[in-house]
Amino acid sequence: HWSYNDREGTNAKATLYVTSYSNDFGITMAQEKYALHSSITDVGLKTELHKGFFSMGAEAILHNVNPQRVTSAGLLSIHNDDENHTEGWECSAFVNAKHRLTTNTLLQAGLRASTYASTSYRHGAANPSASVTQYIGNTRLFLSYAMRTQYLFQTGFSDMGLPTEFWFSANKNRAPQFSQGIELKAEVPLARRRYQVTATAYHKRLYNQIEYSGTVLDLANSNYHLNNNLLHGNGINYGFNIMLNKTAGQLKGWICYSYSKAHRTFTIDGVRDKYPANHDRTHEVNAVATYSPNSRWSFGATMVACSGTPFTAPECVYLLNGNIVTQMSRHNANRLETYARTDLSANYKWHSSGKREHGLNISLYNVLCHNNVLFHYVRLNKKKELYYKSVHFISPILPSISYYMKF
Repeated sequence: HWSYNDREGTNAKATLYVTSYSNDFGITMAQEKYALHSSITDVGLKTELHKGFFSMGAEAILHNVNPQRVTSAGLLSIHNDDENHTEGWECSAFVNAKHRLTTNTLLQAGLRASTYASTSYRHGAANPSASVTQYIGNTRLFLSYAMRTQYLFQTGFSDMGLPTEFWFSANKNRAPQFSQGIELKAEVPLARRRYQVTATAYHKRLYNQIEYSGTVLDLANSNYHLNNNLLHGNGINYGFNIMLNKTAGQLKGWICYSYSKAHRTFTIDGVRDKYPANHDRTHEVNAVATYSPNSRWSFGATMVACSGTPFTAPECVYLLNGNIVTQMSRHNANRLETYARTDLSANYKWHSSGKREHGLNISLYNVLCHNNVLFHYVRLNKKKELYYKSVHFISPILPSISYYMKF
């Protein structure tokens, strides 16, 4: 990072970064072993300039993407003609301007232009945005509209709860995704600003959405291709959330409830219908509290409770040459059980010579030992009977201890 500030209110920042993620997934069936590798590495440079009511910036990213690709060892040989590696440049620039219409009314407008270019594909887009902020006493009202475009997509198996998601990029067969959305937000301080209530409602339309419709057993298909297992369609996201935040005193924290729906419209087997998105969680409650009796000690608690995510369950299961073969039900028609977790922590910090700060943290993850389901799968017991098995964390509670030093 590099940053610059002067007394006239001008500040600039530049960031050079690299991020990398890879995922290796394997499965063994009878005499066959299948491996599934995917990875993504980004190298980017981002710059921003702010002065008064005006801001601008630019970003350039080199995406190095290895989408999902199957390799096998055994009697069968998998041939995959889909792209195994993609390099693409994503470049963007934005400009934003603010204007105070009245003492209590602030207008903002912006434009973001972007381009994406790989070996055989090029695309460009211009995304406008606008917002108005209105102050009524101590209450702040915020209304905004924004259009967004993205050239990288993420998806994974919907019949599992494992983190098997992978990235792939736009090309001639996969148009860039874009969205248009509006948001209304209200912030109301209470009790001399010791508390604040924030309520938000939003509605967003999404275009060129993609989800993975294949199953793990599709890997054994010698004609397997990534593009043959992708669903293309549009979507709608909408919902609201309300948060109560305590910002003063020894006890601080917040609690938030969210209601959200994420629908996708896909054509499956010739039938066009709405389906829940892979990440759809209808209800979610989050709460965080910290208590600091003095400058050295602090105690924390976190609570999470939410609806289970959708997944595609087997409709019927049978054996073929010793292998389990499944026929899947309606896409994302099932949900995992409700997820709930409570974490506790204690922190102790002190200072040594040279203004160094030291800290010790002790925490308990899932202290109430809630038996959360990670995913489901079909198994075969010793009597050759098929059954549905739920997989949980190896340990219902996870203690940890850590030490840090700042200098």
